[in-house]
Order: sequence, then structure tokens, then C-alpha cells
Amino acid sequence: MDNNAKKDALLSVMQPASPALPKLNRPKLELSGTDIRKVKEEGEKRDPVAGKSLREDKREPTTIYVAAKDKRRLRLLAASEGRRVNDYYVEAVNDFLEKHVDRLPKL
Repeated sequence: MDNNAKKDALLSVMQPASPALPKLNRPKLELSGTDIRKVKEEGEKRDPVAGKSLREDKREPTTIYVAAKDKRRLRLLAASEGRRVNDYYVEAVNDFLEKHVDRLPKL
């Protein structure tokens, strides 16, 4: 076997294999404000922005970082009032959203 044949055989083994499946391109959702309202009004349980199911009553987990002293103070307050610390976080988010409701997009 000559050098060129050896080189070609070695290169053919070293070449990356073509992917078995072609890449699929998802169609982009192009919805205007009225389309989004229409989707919501029709009761479709898909969010056109994020593509996730809509369940307004579902609670989503999240992570936040607070100062250790603030966490300690919240724990003391929760223990003294017989509540959970999480209740205060939910209350703070609800208060913030009510305060800034004018900044939210209209759906």
C-alpha cells in the first residue's frame, strides 16, 4: 500500500461523520398584540411569547438572593407571626407588580 492510500484511509477515519438527523427549524411565531389577546380570549393554553403552558394559578419556583441579615430578620418576623418566609416574598412581589401595573404590556 503506498503512502497516499494510507494517508487517504487515515483521513477517512478521522473525518467527522455527518449528522444522522438533519436539524429542524421551528417556525417563528409572529403575533401582534391583538393576536396575543385573541389567543388568550379563545382559551388556548399556550403562551405565544414563551411557548409554555399558561396556568395562572400555578406557582413557579424561583431563586432570589437576599442579605443574610435580611433573611434572619424575615425568619424572626415569620416565627413571631406564625407565617412562612415565602409568604413575605410573595407579598413583596405582588405589591411591586400592583405598584408598577402601568408598565406591564396590555394583553
